Amino acid sequence: MKKKIIITLCLLAFLNSFANKYDKDSIKKIDIPVMEIYTENKEEPSCDYIFAPEGEDGISITNTTKIPGRIILSRLGIPYYDSGEYENNKGGMKIKIRGNTSAYWNPKKSFKIKLEKKADLLNRNNKNYADKEWVLIDEGGDGMIAETAFKLSEEIGMQWTPQHCYINLFINDDYRGIYMLTESVKRNTSARLNVTETGYIIEKDAYWWNEDKYLTTNTNRKYTFKYPDSDDVTDSISNCIKLSVDNLEYSLISGNYEDYIDINSFAKWLLCHDILGDSDAAGSNIYITKYDNTNNTKIMMGNIWDLGGSFKIADNWSAIHTNPLFYYPQLIASSNQKFIDTYQELWNSEAIKAIDNTIEYLKEYSQSQEAINLQKLRPINCERWNFTSESIQYDIQVAVNWLNNRKKWLDNHINISNNINSIEYKKRNRHNIFSINGKKINYNTKGIIITNGIKYYQH
Repeated sequence: MKKKIIITLCLLAFLNSFANKYDKDSIKKIDIPVMEIYTENKEEPSCDYIFAPEGEDGISITNTTKIPGRIILSRLGIPYYDSGEYENNKGGMKIKIRGNTSAYWNPKKSFKIKLEKKADLLNRNNKNYADKEWVLIDEGGDGMIAETAFKLSEEIGMQWTPQHCYINLFINDDYRGIYMLTESVKRNTSARLNVTETGYIIEKDAYWWNEDKYLTTNTNRKYTFKYPDSDDVTDSISNCIKLSVDNLEYSLISGNYEDYIDINSFAKWLLCHDILGDSDAAGSNIYITKYDNTNNTKIMMGNIWDLGGSFKIADNWSAIHTNPLFYYPQLIASSNQKFIDTYQELWNSEAIKAIDNTIEYLKEYSQSQEAINLQKLRPINCERWNFTSESIQYDIQVAVNWLNNRKKWLDNHINISNNINSIEYKKRNRHNIFSINGKKINYNTKGIIITNGIKYYQH
């Protein structure tokens, strides 16, 4: 009888432990911030999916619902931000699903948050960082790519790098796992992309076909609007931006592009993608900015973003080198060598050091308390979404090995200008092509495919 009681108690303890594996109080005891979102009537953000029209690529989202609610942020159970209940222009927030093809395939959705009153959700005690728009990015699908990319961006000196922190997310008391809370890409003269009210931020957007308003240049490249917001873009504003970008495109033909672009920012952006070995040329969000609408300022590359295609191309240039969707093939092939010279100079003067500093940062981060705490949460996160994941330390070592090997390859090729122009991509082994769900598919299938264990976007 006593033995039966002991067995019963052990079983009850196990079941209780299993039931409480997503217990908020237990998770709050781990020193990673917790974000609690409570929506009105416990409504879930939702969306529909739309497939690209003929001649275009990808899957995007439409009919996204913007659900009002409240956010509470805490650390070790101590609240440090509370938006209050939703009230238009006074308190609370709205949340919606974000993403395109990744949103279609991934059950763990990423989200965009818009506060009714500006605040700094990263809790940096500086009012200049306050903003209404924030992003929750799924953590777990790309190892340490985002952490590595953002640190590299800082070290190489991009005009702006999104700041971020890891959080545990609960929506209506349902645990959603680990997310990266990050600043969104937008105009904020004191903290994000610095452009005046007469300047602009536009995106070379692979999903332009899902936008109500977009800009078409003289070379038929499509851009969507980040600032001004598309709702605020008049014909006059659109024409002004178009003229600016058209002048850039004409300058690539004539060779006087340095009169229209900030060459340093273009070279640094490409260096980041080359170091990361990015295989995604179409969907790597490409932002360009202009400080104002005068002739005294030049077009700059914005920030790096959405780098899920990183750590893929080990022994060649990143895919953007040869993709005509953007301007790098023309810059590289131009008779004006200023861009090539700048790219090479920055590699030798800044990029090598940036790689070394990023490696040191990752090694130190591997031993940090935050990394240890994240590792405690990873098994719970994985079980919540039914996927497997390596340890934080393993992912960091992958990133460190990548950077070390990539530095050697680039150093052997960058200082010979002919190598930058001579790009021959190795054909992937096209045996055993699978969908994201593991189903064998036709070689010519478009979208996300898996071959040899590596995920690609095929178009």
